[in-house]
Amino acid sequence: MFISGLLPYLNDIRFRNDLGHPICQNLRDGLWLCDYIYHRLSKHNPMLTEIARIIRILFLPLHEIPYDLRPCYFEALFSLIYETTLEQLMKKLSRPFVTASIYVQSLALSSVAFLGAVKNSKLALLPDGYKIEDDLPSSLSAGLPHFSTGFWRNWGRDTFIALPGCCLVTGRFQDARNLILSYGGAIRHGIIPNLLDGGYGARYNARDAVWFWLYAIVKYIEMVPQGFEILKSKVLRIFIHDDTIYGHDLT
Repeated sequence: MFISGLLPYLNDIRFRNDLGHPICQNLRDGLWLCDYIYHRLSKHNPMLTEIARIIRILFLPLHEIPYDLRPCYFEALFSLIYETTLEQLMKKLSRPFVTASIYVQSLALSSVAFLGAVKNSKLALLPDGYKIEDDLPSSLSAGLPHFSTGFWRNWGRDTFIALPGCCLVTGRFQDARNLILSYGGAIRHGIIPNLLDGGYGARYNARDAVWFWLYAIVKYIEMVPQGFEILKSKVLRIFIHDDTIYGHDLT
């Protein structure tokens, strides 16, 4: 979530009552930060355009407030947006999390930070006609912040160690299926790639990655309704033969 990056700083400002913080001064100087928030949301994904519009409307009163009061009112509005977002996220996760402890809820919500579609961190190709919820299938970050984007994001070993907790326990079954099938298409010499890099830059330097991939399939079958159907799914194999070059002989 783009809005979550500001929260630690606002919490620190509130705790210290630090109105001299650079963010507070930035808000007193103008409303660039507000513009950035809703423009970034609207450009990132067309599905967020309406949310960005609502956020823009919420920020409009800041134009009429005396500049020295802007930090206080911005924090109040931003906290409302953030808490509302968390509430909606909890409703979309598996039902047991609604009544779980704050600690368990926080663990579940962390999956939202790790799991998402990143344009420059594509998975290996999925079969034609395979339905996905977004323009790009979501990938699972190997760790934040250093493994957030680019070819460093997708690692087979890390992905399938984390998949049961981040995807299956939270009810994100389609994301789990996409990950299993995508990495399955990049199998070579019976090994799942450790570094995926979309399949074309795959590195096969972790022999236990395939064990965790197989374990993820077992957990998928156990935890997903009709989960055994994944065994009938088609996989777009990238490397048909030992000497296959990426992009040739896809099947």
